[in-house]
Amino acid sequence: MSDRGGEAINNFGPFPLNGKHKNLLHIREWLTAKIWNGRDILIFMAELVLATLSLLLNLFFFVPSSNDPATLNAVLWIVPMALVLRCIAFRFYGVSQRSLRHAGFADAIAIAESAGSGSIALFFCYLFLKSHYGLQVPGAFFAGDAVTLFLFLSVFHFGTRIYYLSADHSLQSNMDVRRVAIIGAGDAGASVLKELLDTPRSGIVPVALLDDDPEKRGTRICGVPVAGGLADLANVLYTFHASEVLICIPSATQSQRHRILAVCRECGVPVRTLPSVSE
Repeated sequence: MSDRGGEAINNFGPFPLNGKHKNLLHIREWLTAKIWNGRDILIFMAELVLATLSLLLNLFFFVPSSNDPATLNAVLWIVPMALVLRCIAFRFYGVSQRSLRHAGFADAIAIAESAGSGSIALFFCYLFLKSHYGLQVPGAFFAGDAVTLFLFLSVFHFGTRIYYLSADHSLQSNMDVRRVAIIGAGDAGASVLKELLDTPRSGIVPVALLDDDPEKRGTRICGVPVAGGLADLANVLYTFHASEVLICIPSATQSQRHRILAVCRECGVPVRTLPSVSE
């Protein structure tokens, strides 16, 4: 609804919102924005299915199957409690909100924390129930469930990344690519290198790094060699068939940048630079 001047007028109903209604509205908006979006729901449900499979698999291996009422009672207590704790752990560590396409070390840590903390919490709940109701579940069940769930979630998250990478590399093989040498093997150069390796669709393939630090020469970053220093640029371009240079030294002074650009121009290759820290 709008007034004659065209300005929007909020109209939530026939009566103004009081404090209680405003709080309910904020809670609804938070739930909608933070939890109930389509992507997170799908990933969360998939992870919950994997948690259920892990739980049933370990119950099959570690809990003897019988018609003993005590065993059945233990299973009826453990299963729903485990799923509730898994849901809490997934939400607390944000496992379902992490990128599947760019899964990395931080994702593996979050998966391990969610699986481990959920099993530890379940074990302490079991100890409480055992002391009050006499439930009997082997201790190996809890450790096995944590390990199995970690493996299941890792395959789910990292398998998706491997799929996308293989698809991107297949696409890259059918397109013209530019082979580039990166000058600078510090944090900035390593970040650019990782980004290029993770996005083959860019059509840019880093083939070598150059750095004047003698301790870095001969090493590899993400499989790409540090092939020499700035003085070796011409030889590196020829050896690795690079047709372009990326300068990734944002901390370089103006005189250092001019020297690097002069060497690159002598080699007759296109040059791109990262902005300096001052810029």
